[in-house]
Amino acid sequence: MNRSKLYLHNAVCVLAAGAVVASMLAAVGCGQRSTHTANSSEAEQMPYEERLSLAMRALDRGRNFQDRGNLEAAEAEFKNSLELLPDLGAAWNNLGLIYMTQDRTLEADAAFRAAADAMPTDPRPLVNLGILLHRRGHATQARTAFLNALQRDPNHVEALRGAYVADVALRTTDEEMLDRVSRALLIERDPVWLEKYRYEKLRIEQALREKVLEYR
Repeated sequence: MNRSKLYLHNAVCVLAAGAVVASMLAAVGCGQRSTHTANSSEAEQMPYEERLSLAMRALDRGRNFQDRGNLEAAEAEFKNSLELLPDLGAAWNNLGLIYMTQDRTLEADAAFRAAADAMPTDPRPLVNLGILLHRRGHATQARTAFLNALQRDPNHVEALRGAYVADVALRTTDEEMLDRVSRALLIERDPVWLEKYRYEKLRIEQALREKVLEYR
């Protein structure tokens, strides 16, 4: 199997994971289902290039269905692409977005983790996992997911936002959070988030100064 080609397709084709899922899938539309459905035994007998081509077509159809709000058809196409290429991270990520929208939390969790494993340098599946965990009330696990995303890309805007939300929920006050907030202030463009970061930076700096005074 040509792993370098699969890795490239994973990197190029994954949806922007940090986008608000509700807005991504809000449009209500309809579309015709693909008549071709591969199964594992058929896929194993195909040359890799043929499987790759069919998988990418299924992925594109799934994304089109997803954009138009036809989640049932989108799910079928993403699963079809994974029958052909089980390590296609973009399909796992998009499946996770569908599952999260439908409150199928265990399936979404598994899909995002599979996407993260398939795309080991891409922060976006981990950001989605963090969003899912945060919505389920697991602030500590969500924070871990966002921090893992930042290990892949320290300047990823959505990962920085997620880490901030988790830190606030956990009342984190340390130098590492201050570093993340300071970094976010340099790259954030949304005025609402900038205001949050400015306030939090002042709060953390004050708290750290007070902590130093306590130990004098």
